Amino acid sequence: MILFLVQANYKIGFGHLSRCTSIAQELKNFYKKKIIHGVDFKLKGIDLKCYDKIYSTKKNILEIIKKNKIRKIIIDKNINNEDFKKKLKTMGCKLIQLNHNFERYKYIDFVINYLAKNKKNKIFNNLKYLIIKKNIINKYKKFKFKKKTTILVCLGGSFNKKYFDKIFRIIQNPKFKKFNIIFILPNRSPIKDISLETKNIKFVINPEYQKLKKIYRNSNVGVSSGGLQLSEMIANRMNVLSVGKNKTEQKNINFFAQNGFCHATRLNDNGKIIFNKLFNIISDKYLREKIEKKIIKNFSLNGAENTANLIKKL
Repeated sequence: MILFLVQANYKIGFGHLSRCTSIAQELKNFYKKKIIHGVDFKLKGIDLKCYDKIYSTKKNILEIIKKNKIRKIIIDKNINNEDFKKKLKTMGCKLIQLNHNFERYKYIDFVINYLAKNKKNKIFNNLKYLIIKKNIINKYKKFKFKKKTTILVCLGGSFNKKYFDKIFRIIQNPKFKKFNIIFILPNRSPIKDISLETKNIKFVINPEYQKLKKIYRNSNVGVSSGGLQLSEMIANRMNVLSVGKNKTEQKNINFFAQNGFCHATRLNDNGKIIFNKLFNIISDKYLREKIEKKIIKNFSLNGAENTANLIKKL
């Protein structure tokens, strides 16, 4: 039996939950039972059928481990309490950490994350461990940069009104009126305060994965924050301008931009800079062709499978 210890909500987003679920699906025939702790909110786009049991944060995790005799724990959340990790070790558990932003390695057996600094042998940070849901990735026969431009704006599972307002003002620029634009949002909170003057902008709220996959397939230019959706958009061969909401997202963005998979800017850049970068991506087909070919050649699509195979061996 294996336990996934995650953190997912509308404040930090649902990337941890999606990542763990992708791994759990790959491990479905290896571990007879898989349980998850930390799920208080469920999204339509994340199928949790691969878990035998789902616990909210209200349930005592130590009691769950003891009752189910768990010996291997996948951690995808920030745990700053070293005594808690020590307690897990004294219970005979192996700890495998998926998120990169933690301070100490003392009680962690292995780290699997492409952003983790490789200071020790127990860190696996190859790009092949980048985890993306397979069922969200489309197959393409032709290049997308040649198609009519459709702009997709994905601002992540956590909503930030200041961030949304800035991006929305940029997208409303008259030069974008001739393009179809889709906004994907986790909830309806900003829409009720908006009166659209243009008919080219459509809002989609928390879509199920089949609908999201179709939107990815039909979009070729994107604006995103630096979370899970950035990886999904890149995997679907989109030219993405990514604007991080926080330092963690910006670190993720910088990694992909440095590897030539996306375009990067920062939230504190003024609106004119962000607009110019986005308009340049739309206007420069050679630039879009270059990025798309880079994605096709080098972007890993088997991270969940590779990570699951590694976990089996640990």
